[in-house]
Amino acid sequence: MGEGPRGLRGVRQGEPPVTSRVLRVVNGLLLMGLLFFSLLAWPSLPERIPFHLGWDGRGDRWGPKSFLGWFGLPLVAVALSLLFAWLVRGLPRRPQWVNLPDFRRASDLPEPVRGQVLKLVVEFLGLIQTGVLVIFSLVQYAMYRAAMGRPAGELLVVVLVLAVLSGPILLVVLFVRYRQLVAGGGAGGG
Repeated sequence: MGEGPRGLRGVRQGEPPVTSRVLRVVNGLLLMGLLFFSLLAWPSLPERIPFHLGWDGRGDRWGPKSFLGWFGLPLVAVALSLLFAWLVRGLPRRPQWVNLPDFRRASDLPEPVRGQVLKLVVEFLGLIQTGVLVIFSLVQYAMYRAAMGRPAGELLVVVLVLAVLSGPILLVVLFVRYRQLVAGGGAGGG
């Protein structure tokens, strides 16, 4: 996909940048994997399953095996994925939804820059979705392990590190790329 006005047309026509298409496939695979794992694990779950895990990976709140108790997290993942998809589809038509680091809205930017910034925001949303799906998948697997009597404390450390570090790192990358785009007038590519 080209840059400047051509890139903006691509965003308006709903043709996402390559990175966004790759992230969409990755996120679709992660979501399908979470759902598939949850479906496969369901028959082998004991009659009582953990609803919450302590820091050691052991269940500290238990309840009866139920559809919502086991599939609640995957259903939230589906709902969040639908929300992300709706946002990505709506951003090109409603750039005023995007607040930028320097207290401007995307709709206030010049056309070539706006298209590049909207692509950047779409990629950012895709990366956030990837992080959420990875974390949800790890938590679901840790819940399964705890239900089967095999605590997964090491997985919770990974979840904590991902949750704490990924957000700030992604925000810094977004801010730096945004500054480069605005300084370069959108011609810097994306």
